Amino acid sequence: MMEEILFEKIIVETARYGRILGLEQRMGLTFCEAPFYGILGLQLSLGVPMPRYLSQHTLACLSRQGAETLAQRMQGGGPACAERVLVNMVEGKMFAEFRSDSRETLEAWLKTEGMHFDWIVRIEWETREGKLEIAG
Repeated sequence: MMEEILFEKIIVETARYGRILGLEQRMGLTFCEAPFYGILGLQLSLGVPMPRYLSQHTLACLSRQGAETLAQRMQGGGPACAERVLVNMVEGKMFAEFRSDSRETLEAWLKTEGMHFDWIVRIEWETREGKLEIAG
């Protein structure tokens, strides 16, 4: 019953923004749109979370505005969505934390979007409160 109410709230709130989220990768649930996140004010934990990946990108002669535009494209959604983007303009490096169904899906999406990457690695473990735990 609670899941049905939550599901209805997702439909109502997303309709306000003009998309149904691809039912966020079929309930893998990655919410990348800040307005949507703010409205719900909660994180859903239905289903299994999509795997996370860390990628490195070399920025060749890109301005801060160019890096910002690239980061916004990465966070725009689709089959892969960057949850965090970190940039070092001095060394010309960008790191992004993505959620995606698989590495292959992420690689294909990056290539389709014309975003070169140096490497991609799946995040399997992370620390929480000082303890190493399976990444979720």
